Amino acid sequence: IVARWHRLEGDLGRREVNAEQRAGKKEKSVTLSTEMLAESKRVGDGVCLRFLTHELRARRYLLLPAIREWEEDNRRISDAHRDFVERQQALRVVGAEAEDVPLFLFPTP
Repeated sequence: IVARWHRLEGDLGRREVNAEQRAGKKEKSVTLSTEMLAESKRVGDGVCLRFLTHELRARRYLLLPAIREWEEDNRRISDAHRDFVERQQALRVVGAEAEDVPLFLFPTP
């Protein structure tokens, strides 16, 4: 993730530098490469890591309700399958024919 952050930040810095150069904001007395100017616009590693930590924590927090729902759906499907298998076994024990209707459950996404 940090590598992707640096790549995106470098791309953004280069675009800003190019836009500034086209707009004529470049100082004539100092000539620096586009890469050096883009590098000067980067934020520090500590700031980057802190931001990414908080961003990932926020995304996880926002996903928790969906994860809980997925777990509940899986539990319901497992319970339904277990009940179906038990019913089929009970019908065989009493000598009745097993139901021909197959168990169909929508899988969780």
